[in-house]
Amino acid sequence: DGMGTLVETLANTPGVNLRTGHAAGELVRERDGWQATAATPHGQRTVSACHVIVATPAPAAAALVNPLDKELAELLRGIGYNGVTVVHAGMARDAVGHPLDGSGFLAPKGESAALTGNLWMSALFPDRAPPGKVLLTSYLGGARAPQVADWDDARLVDEALGTLRPLMDLTADPEMVRIDRHCEALPAYHGAYQARMQAITARLQHIPGLHLEANYRGGVSVRDRLACGHAVADRILGAQRWPSVERKRCEETAKSGAKAAYSLESMNAAME
Repeated sequence: DGMGTLVETLANTPGVNLRTGHAAGELVRERDGWQATAATPHGQRTVSACHVIVATPAPAAAALVNPLDKELAELLRGIGYNGVTVVHAGMARDAVGHPLDGSGFLAPKGESAALTGNLWMSALFPDRAPPGKVLLTSYLGGARAPQVADWDDARLVDEALGTLRPLMDLTADPEMVRIDRHCEALPAYHGAYQARMQAITARLQHIPGLHLEANYRGGVSVRDRLACGHAVADRILGAQRWPSVERKRCEETAKSGAKAAYSLESMNAAME
């Protein structure tokens, strides 16, 4: 469920070969591409490829590229992260006075010291709660309140419910609570961040076939990651002189005389 649905759909796509339980340990440049070595439950495994996409958090990416480019590794190590703690509260529907006629809300700093937002998961996705129940997911911490990472479970629940009760007219305690702690959830887009990204891009120009694509570049939302993934795939396909799936689809649409839903060129330009 959740984000796993996206991964499972991708894994079931023809042509995609997903291998789990592999821990990348080394990247080596070869004359015609790359060699990647990983530790697996069955021992060390090495594969060769023309292109490598590193989609790990910045610290892990820094460790992988350090033997290749120490300046690039240092730029990656300089990216900070903010932790986020997620409190899931399962409630009886009649214990929530709010109509839940939306998707949730974001909380400005002036209104909440620790809670940054709340999503009404069962309103967004009906299968997230049994009949007669609702699922409310609160997000706490981030750059606003880094101390939240040190709070115990009881304090987290008290803070979340204390903020939600007057806003959503809660009349009972949750029937279910689950807490997820993400120590390095969001890269800190602040300070001279754009200059750092430009420097990373400049270093990558000297390492053909290596692509860094993670939420510290191009945005943290699911849409951002999908757009960036599309863009890097199109660049790789273009470099290999292979037609991308999207370009082929547009060409077939044009031949059939139908109106294309979007312009691939304008889409690529917007995502570059």
